Amino acid sequence: MNITKSTNQKVSSWRAFGYGMAFFLIFYVSTGVMASGKQSESSVIILLFPDNSEIHLDFTETPELLTQKPDYNLSIGDYDLPISLEKETLIKSSDYLAFETTFRTVVDEVVLHNLLADEGIFEVKHSDPITITVDSETKKVQFEGTPYAGFDVDEPRLVMLVNQALETGIHDISVPAKRTFSKVVVPPELAKRGIKEVLAVGQSNFAGSSYARLRNIRAGSARFNGFFVKKGDKFSFNTQLGEVDEAHGFA
Repeated sequence: MNITKSTNQKVSSWRAFGYGMAFFLIFYVSTGVMASGKQSESSVIILLFPDNSEIHLDFTETPELLTQKPDYNLSIGDYDLPISLEKETLIKSSDYLAFETTFRTVVDEVVLHNLLADEGIFEVKHSDPITITVDSETKKVQFEGTPYAGFDVDEPRLVMLVNQALETGIHDISVPAKRTFSKVVVPPELAKRGIKEVLAVGQSNFAGSSYARLRNIRAGSARFNGFFVKKGDKFSFNTQLGEVDEAHGFA
């Protein structure tokens, strides 16, 4: 709901203002309040990220996501002039001027940022680099550290899109963001082979699994850990996995 504070009645004649009155006195908005207009609001807005993941902004469950932003207008006769104010207004009350403050519902930028942070969107920014080396004996790649995936979000644009959705009733937004991963530190010989960055990160929680499943996961992942796919080669999951039996470490 929009709220309007009005201090004076508008006058229809522009000429009346032509006779002029200087306005340099500090003027405070009066406490008279009346409702005007209606803003369309979505109770839930879905943020769609480039990797097809989603974050739901539920304004019913998290009302602190919303706040009221004032819009100021100075009416001179039949003319409405939007103005920018931060503190007191240097305007003199008269029959020729009307100062109006209209409030509209917008997303709270700080609360939105904190919500995205809680979802791990910015986690990669605070992660340590991944160190990649080559074992001198096995010639396999070794990794030190935990890779993280996140997004570089254009937050000012996202705030604008959310506010537009609040006004128009849109229920989903494509988030302006780029996929980012943890930085890596590699020796020169790996850098020459094109190993310079993390391309993807996948996670799976198998806590509570049976002994047989844990053994199979370890045996299977060992076939892929440190495996090189040369430029131009085709990668086959089944070929690299090989035989799945007890003789090859599976349960």
